[in-house]
Amino acid sequence: MIFFAVALFTCVAVLVLTDKRAPATSGPHAYAPPQATQARVMRKQLSFEKKGKQAPLVAPNPRTLRPNPHPLPVSHELLALTWFVQESAYNKLPSNLDPAFPLDAATIIGPVAARKLGNTDSEGEATWLSSLKEEFDNDVIVWFAGSAPPYYALEGIQNRHGHGKRVKMVSTSNRPDAHVVRGILSRLGYDLDRAPVLIIAGEALEASAERMAELRESGELGEKLAAIGWVGAGVPPKQ
Repeated sequence: MIFFAVALFTCVAVLVLTDKRAPATSGPHAYAPPQATQARVMRKQLSFEKKGKQAPLVAPNPRTLRPNPHPLPVSHELLALTWFVQESAYNKLPSNLDPAFPLDAATIIGPVAARKLGNTDSEGEATWLSSLKEEFDNDVIVWFAGSAPPYYALEGIQNRHGHGKRVKMVSTSNRPDAHVVRGILSRLGYDLDRAPVLIIAGEALEASAERMAELRESGELGEKLAAIGWVGAGVPPKQ
């Protein structure tokens, strides 16, 4: 009798220990392998995508967002600078920008747009430079230092501002980035202390008193203005 009781106790103990060590293979408490958990995560991710939600992304390395240098050709630097200062009153060149070097496309239009241009001399750059030139096809712009341009820079122009046309004035006197802007102009050959800069249809010239008098007397100034539709009283626009 004692032997039978001991044998029964041993069998029960073995069953209990076996039940604790072996995981259930069915039922609500069945063991789920890691692959099943991974599958649930994937299903949740797909659910986010179907609902139009974006799963959190890890920020890329800042170096991958930094554009390659894209210096502008000298032929378009003045136009790019003019576009930049006229596009918004809040546009300012960085104080640490070295005016001795060509302007970079990223400085003018931002790093994202500059990256879309492609490399220097690319088709994207050529298209942008062409559109930049077209921005000024019918404009007359005067760069000057001080509160107002000298009278001789506008003589022969203001009497032709009919049809809603007006000379666009760009002064460097109150700009916080004036030292950088004037440094760039100086590198391009323009000294605002010596004479204003006149831009007609994208073509720039030093508007000194002597040069402007020469343009007026020769009729060249009138021809340049008529070519872009800036005509005086009784003068028909050029077809």
